[in-house]
Amino acid sequence: MKHLQLLAEVTKNVEVGPGIFCLTFTSRELAREARPGQFIMLKVSSAPMIDPVLRRPFSIHKVEGDQVSILFKVVGRGTEILAGENHEVDLLGPLGNGYTIPAKGYLALVGGGLGIAPLLFLAQYCIKLRKDERTLILLGARTAAELAPIKDFRKLGFPIELATDDGSAGHHGFVTHLMTDNMEGADWTVVTCGPQPMMRGVAEQSAANGWECQVSLESVMACGIGACLGCAVRAKNNDSYLHVCRDGPVFNAEEVIL
Repeated sequence: MKHLQLLAEVTKNVEVGPGIFCLTFTSRELAREARPGQFIMLKVSSAPMIDPVLRRPFSIHKVEGDQVSILFKVVGRGTEILAGENHEVDLLGPLGNGYTIPAKGYLALVGGGLGIAPLLFLAQYCIKLRKDERTLILLGARTAAELAPIKDFRKLGFPIELATDDGSAGHHGFVTHLMTDNMEGADWTVVTCGPQPMMRGVAEQSAANGWECQVSLESVMACGIGACLGCAVRAKNNDSYLHVCRDGPVFNAEEVIL
């Protein structure tokens, strides 16, 4: 799959939660080429070359026609600039390997925090690939305010269960508790993205039940194409390393140490 390097016009940049933004830009080429689980490297095109000098990695949140969106939280200078009034973004993508989704059978999408971002694009894809199959969405966050994108998930019509650490929405507790309550008695394929401890719990619970589990990893990276080697993760079964940008970001949970 080819990588596109281009400038794209920003059409919308909306704060959907406390410090959480959904930025949408126009790119017919990226919308056509991207697959769920892949990511892009992106920066504001008008930003000075040293502020910041490098693009940042963002998962693809949703695709609607030729409109592509990312979901991000303001955590530093780069995302602070991105949250401002911008007219154009400089991007490279789509990058990495996405999810491998069965056309038949039971599928659970388990997301936590900003890890819910790539799961919306995946859920959109499931509408086409798995029209009449069982697809369950389990989402967790610290508080209800961080689940603002839930309305986009609900539009797709899949069953959704929520969990929050403070009990402000859905189950009062961890999203892994929802797996116990909603996934008994079937053979599931599980895909997950979120904080590493959460994904470790999802992977352990999946392994205990004999379910396939795919994890989507996040990492600081400078290039996104395997040149800088800054996104290394330990392989589980041998003394070697894999790279999130080139070998992932989606891995089988049995491949990597979480």
